[in-house]
Amino acid sequence: MKRNLLMSSSATIVIKILNGGKDAYKPDLYGDVIAIERRFTKDGSTSYKLKSKSGHIVSTKLAELQEILDHIQLQVDNPMTVLTQDTARRFLGDSSSAAKYKLFMKGVQLSHLDTDYSMVEGQIATLEQTLESKTDALATLKANEQLWKAKLQHFLRSADIEQRIQMMQNIFAWVQVKDQEKVGAFVL
Repeated sequence: MKRNLLMSSSATIVIKILNGGKDAYKPDLYGDVIAIERRFTKDGSTSYKLKSKSGHIVSTKLAELQEILDHIQLQVDNPMTVLTQDTARRFLGDSSSAAKYKLFMKGVQLSHLDTDYSMVEGQIATLEQTLESKTDALATLKANEQLWKAKLQHFLRSADIEQRIQMMQNIFAWVQVKDQEKVGAFVL
């Protein structure tokens, strides 16, 4: 029997979680017990089966398992979740202050929060640089706007003057025509 275990190319772990009460996770699908079966193979692959109380496979998706863990608020990656009393006593007695602090930071998820905080600070710095460059560009655009508004006013005045000149030339031409008619020297 020992020999077969050593030669096995896979291992299976089954964990059963009680799924009762008013906060049960999808009780119509899973019932009173959710069985989580994880299979590890020799080549490093892994698979999940989420089963109902009756043993029927409800899902094989890791996302569904994560939803269950979130629903029951179980943090499997938190070392405090699986720390037994004996292990905790041994750890507290034998480990260094740095190791205790590291465990505390991970256990209360401050290390995750610190990482998120650093990421947010980086994003804020990037946004501030973008805002500064956009503010500089805005100042340049406003200066250009004033310049082009002045040029537009100049152009409109020039166009108005040209239009008045054209109108005056037409009036002058017709005045000359009338003067010539009065003199009688106008011949067609």
